[in-house]
Amino acid sequence: MRNSTLHSTLLLTLVAAGLATAAPAFALCPQGDICIRPIKPVAPPPVAPPPVTPPPVTPPVTIYPITSYIYPNYYVASLAYAAPGNGSTVTYGDQSTMTSTTATADLFKDSTRYSYSVSIVGNGVGLAASFGAGSSDGRSFSLSKTAGSIVTVQSTVDPLDHYNDTFYVVTDPVVELSQAYATAPIVATLSTIDGPGNVVTLTVGELKAPSSILAWKQEYLTALAPADYTAILALDPLVTANPWIGVIGVTLSAPDSNRYGYVGQLQVNGPDAAGDPIDGDGFILSNSATNGMSFGASVDTSVTATYSAGFKFFGLLNAGVSGSETWDWSHTSTTTHTSGTTEMAQALLKTTTVGYHATYNVYYDSLYSTFAFASPPLVSLE
Repeated sequence: MRNSTLHSTLLLTLVAAGLATAAPAFALCPQGDICIRPIKPVAPPPVAPPPVTPPPVTPPVTIYPITSYIYPNYYVASLAYAAPGNGSTVTYGDQSTMTSTTATADLFKDSTRYSYSVSIVGNGVGLAASFGAGSSDGRSFSLSKTAGSIVTVQSTVDPLDHYNDTFYVVTDPVVELSQAYATAPIVATLSTIDGPGNVVTLTVGELKAPSSILAWKQEYLTALAPADYTAILALDPLVTANPWIGVIGVTLSAPDSNRYGYVGQLQVNGPDAAGDPIDGDGFILSNSATNGMSFGASVDTSVTATYSAGFKFFGLLNAGVSGSETWDWSHTSTTTHTSGTTEMAQALLKTTTVGYHATYNVYYDSLYSTFAFASPPLVSLE
């Protein structure tokens, strides 16, 4: 009895100290002793770690001069138009520059901070001509046929066939963008990869059916995508869906006067009878008739392009240019033609077809400094 009292007193003491709880009746030990249950310790709440302060971000330091490169798949140097008559030719010699002017100013955020230059020599592949830097005001690329170069377009059918119009395409151009210091202008220089480039002729017919392009030409055109062929075609608005449109005597509207200046009319005359001499008629085509005319044509085309590794121009270019897969050319002719800037070409209009007679208008293409032929508007060829 004394032991039980002692145990009870001990339990009460432990309970009071918070070291045990009173056991229920069924928790008695077999010997009648009171079992003591120790209290399970409670873990303290977790302590949140102190916040981590990120290291300060150091803005990148621009080291000048900076240079980046853009590699467009092509550059259209010029466009020459076929004449009517199955034996006709149009020849551009020393009195013709076949100059083209191309800008990319719309790609820059601040048009006052860039200038253009050209250091390009494109040698003709399969033709006796080359193209180099033309006169420029520093606001666009200017490319011209070099002195001593001769370009001839040969016609093979009587009707006006714009499928034989010929583009002169630089196949390995590169645009270098450089800046000497933070407030210096951006200099855009058009040149060719690894020295003299290549200029390949592509007719409208070839562009519409690339599989017809000769194998030796295709070697220079491996970078061109289908969209590039379509973009080049858009630069010749005289092309219609039907290359034989002139033979069916339909009426046509005049070409856009913002680009094409009317020069005059020429006739193609075949022999009157079989066995008659076929000499053809020679003409000197000149843009002097366009003196005083103002031209304001602009044709934008997108070309597939690649960019140099790490291409970056520190926010000076519009969003969408850096890292893009295209580059926009803006072909322009914003001038007033004056005397002293004469472009001339020699045309021989000739056909072997007996009794063939047709009249065509001649226009000066201010975009490429060449001469185009078109059916007289609202007049049947029959």
